[in-house]
Amino acid sequence: MHIHFRMTGRRTEQSGSKATGIKQTAVSVEPEPNPIIEQLELAESCSNRKNATIDLFQAIRGKDLGAFRDALARHANPNAVDKSNAFRPPVLNLAAERGNVAMIEELVQSGAILDARDKNDWTALACAVEKGELNATKTLLELGANPNLPARGGWTPLMLASMAHGDRQDLAELLLNANAAPYETDANGHTALYWAAINNRMNITQTLLSRRPEPADVENAFQHCVTENGYTDVAKLLDKHRPSHGEHAPWYQKIAHRFSGKPAVPVD
Repeated sequence: MHIHFRMTGRRTEQSGSKATGIKQTAVSVEPEPNPIIEQLELAESCSNRKNATIDLFQAIRGKDLGAFRDALARHANPNAVDKSNAFRPPVLNLAAERGNVAMIEELVQSGAILDARDKNDWTALACAVEKGELNATKTLLELGANPNLPARGGWTPLMLASMAHGDRQDLAELLLNANAAPYETDANGHTALYWAAINNRMNITQTLLSRRPEPADVENAFQHCVTENGYTDVAKLLDKHRPSHGEHAPWYQKIAHRFSGKPAVPVD
């Protein structure tokens, strides 16, 4: 850095005697910016962030919370997508489907977009529901995730809960209490009730029936349940909510005839 001196005409006194002098004032001058150095620093910063983001993905897959936090501290991108996956899931989706509540919360605090979607339009909430991760689902809803955003094909999180293994009534009720719409239809016109019925989810079917679905929705679920699957218990439950019902109605005989009196037993 070069120092320039500005000359002034003020008098100065030295050693108690009057003396005429010239006062010199030092003025600092900033160096000229060097574009090459700036580009190198930017490249290094980008490289560091890229490495931190790679470490972030590895930490989530390995469920390593310490390494995860270290990656975020090094400015890993909380909205990065997994380019090794054809569906390009956002990093938040990966944390959600693994049910890691702490990682979900810290990603959102670091700026992750809560309702970001992959190429199949799956959100983090959809991933958590589909994997049956109750605590992750609860956390995402509390953070403000939209319970009604459909994935490709029109499947809402509630529909995914209705298909989930294990008849996850707890997931369905959690979504319904967060204002999930029970009567939304997918691309084929089917509701969550339909998906619960044809997958033999007895408890979820009961929960959805308590929300007073349209008679047409009940009939649609009932007809498919009877003609495609032969789930007699769910069919009986649906039949009670039809205008005319009865255990000895033709539909019951039809199931008995088709399955030789032994209704199919679903395998989860």
